Amino acid sequence: MLRESFRENGKVRKRTIANISHLCAAEIAALKQALSQKQPGVLPEKLSTGKIAGALLAIRELLNKLGITAALGSSRMGKLCSWLIFARVMEQGSRLSSVRLQERHDVGLLELTRFDENDLYDALSWIAQQQETIQQELFKKRYGEEAPRLFLYDLTSSYFEGTQNAFAMWGYNRDGKKGKMQMVFGLLTDRDGEPIAVEVFKGNTSDQKTFVQLVTGFGKRFGVREVVFVGDRGMIKSAGIDAIQDENFKYITAITKPQIETLLNNGALQLGLFDSDLHEVSDGDVRYVFRKNPYRAEEVAASRKSKLEKLQQKALAESAHLSQHVKASPAKAIARLKASAERLKIGRLVEIEQIAGNLNVKVLEDAWDNAARLDGCYVLKTDVSVQELDMKTVHERYKDLAKVEKGFRTMKTTLLEVRPVWLREEQKTRAHVFICMLAYMVTRQLEKLACGDETIKDILEELNRVSILEYEIGKHKQLCVPQPPHRAAQMLAALGIDPSASYAVPTKQGAPKPA
Repeated sequence: MLRESFRENGKVRKRTIANISHLCAAEIAALKQALSQKQPGVLPEKLSTGKIAGALLAIRELLNKLGITAALGSSRMGKLCSWLIFARVMEQGSRLSSVRLQERHDVGLLELTRFDENDLYDALSWIAQQQETIQQELFKKRYGEEAPRLFLYDLTSSYFEGTQNAFAMWGYNRDGKKGKMQMVFGLLTDRDGEPIAVEVFKGNTSDQKTFVQLVTGFGKRFGVREVVFVGDRGMIKSAGIDAIQDENFKYITAITKPQIETLLNNGALQLGLFDSDLHEVSDGDVRYVFRKNPYRAEEVAASRKSKLEKLQQKALAESAHLSQHVKASPAKAIARLKASAERLKIGRLVEIEQIAGNLNVKVLEDAWDNAARLDGCYVLKTDVSVQELDMKTVHERYKDLAKVEKGFRTMKTTLLEVRPVWLREEQKTRAHVFICMLAYMVTRQLEKLACGDETIKDILEELNRVSILEYEIGKHKQLCVPQPPHRAAQMLAALGIDPSASYAVPTKQGAPKPA
């Protein structure tokens, strides 16, 4: 109560001016101090900048909107996984670096208290066990009763610096990193490139085998009946097509050059029909959609010519060496040139000959012309009827695989950095890749906040300018968020976030508790 003392007829009396019980402790303390010092206002005794709040506020909101928070649940493990996703977006490093990140960002926004790297390793083990359930819940959250029919699937690899990971095996390295063991992981998305599921395999697992594993039981996992899978020529082969047909699904893929040659030889296709326009032929229930990309044809021809010139330069160098060294072996020089031709993949198109002591690269004209005739030509194969998808739509859906490639680039190199893994156990490695996929879902939403040529890094830097302000009055500590910088304020407003609302509830000294 706010009371006043006064004298009346020589006696001291008191009266109540106002009931201030509804005010918070900090406001009451301010009134007490103001009245005691006879001042109309009170300045904080201590004013300091607290932890960063902007980026975590934004990512927390996106996790809520995407349904990831609900799918992870309210347990401490689920909240630690939310922090792992945040850490992957902010700084791509080990679990120890994720622990250090809490020194700069307010983990209280996720209702977390302090944790160490062992807690995060436990969280990885937990989410690995929950991965399938979480993927299915996110699928239902996003699509409800109207599940998509078309799905994109592609595979990539990521190499290890060491050899002790459970998935580490020798295999076809898509990064072109020789002498490194690797793991393989496949990403499943909808037609817009929105991630749905990710699977991790040993480094020597074939593309086709991973696809068969994905297709088997897919309908039951995600509650879908009519499905069209889109995959590249290395993914959907005979075994994959059999698995698709066993599930009563359909497919869109491409065929290899030897398969195109077979179709040309048996008359199913005619080389003269390959031009810049789309064409289509049918063979029973299978449709072939094909064209010739003139730009790609020029690129392939230029590449083949460049390889020939490189081999010719090497032949000149070998010839010079033979002329300068009498004891040098021409046979060995020719063997080296043939090996170089094989590495350049033009071994069947040229012949190495020795003329008057000089080595010469002779182009086999017939073989060269035969190799060039399919430059830029490609053929798509599908069992989807023309009533469902016309040939133009089939072509566009196959080109949508570029959206999966964008996901790989983001997860592997440009932002989220799957590698280095910093883990050994199979379960934790699966969880690490899954966390990267969830972080990729968040970054796709962050991209929508970009203005002009802003990158995600630019967006995060702007959001990191929003920090907590801590001020003390007497024995009480109050937290608030000052007015954010203009661009950060725009981003937070676009997400429907009021930063000050997260710190509206007063807290006891030393124990911040967001609303």
